[in-house]
Amino acid sequence: MIDDVLIVAREIPNEKIIRFLGYEISKAGEKTIAMIDALKEELISVSQPKYVYKEFDVLKSEHSVKVVGTDIIIHGKLIQNFLKNIDKIILMAATLGQQVDRFLIYTQKRSILEGTLADAIASAYVENLCDALQATLSQEYNINGRISCGFHDFSIETQPDILKALDTPKAIGLYCNESLLMLPSKSVTAVMGVKF
Repeated sequence: MIDDVLIVAREIPNEKIIRFLGYEISKAGEKTIAMIDALKEELISVSQPKYVYKEFDVLKSEHSVKVVGTDIIIHGKLIQNFLKNIDKIILMAATLGQQVDRFLIYTQKRSILEGTLADAIASAYVENLCDALQATLSQEYNINGRISCGFHDFSIETQPDILKALDTPKAIGLYCNESLLMLPSKSVTAVMGVKF
């Protein structure tokens, strides 16, 4: 399963990268596409993508969802609605690794354009990694989707508790600083609801 997820994650569509740049694929010239393809190859070669996930029971009340066995209590209307009809929850975290952060700094020094393109590629790559993991888990679980900390009213302050519940420093080398920023930077945490 791990190899399949990582293999699929590396197949990053240029359309997804262009979306992170804020414009349509039809407006990207040949030179830009050629630069994206070259940078994509470089970035993938230095990346060390990893992920971790775990299934948890939940205790639901009118105003919150408690993830059993963790310090996580989820509040907020949108996230509550997202988790309304679930029976369990899957916590997940994914990262591209520290070498990608170094690569992004390196490309930024080479040129602002390369740095911008590389950042969009890395963002698309980590999203692709999450999509590939979700697709694989969907073969085993009835998943209602994926939502990340900081999205609408799903508090970013939940992030450290997710990392703690998944023991991400040990599992995939992912940390959170006092400002709630994840290190390495191209990393994602999310929850997925599971229905029986």
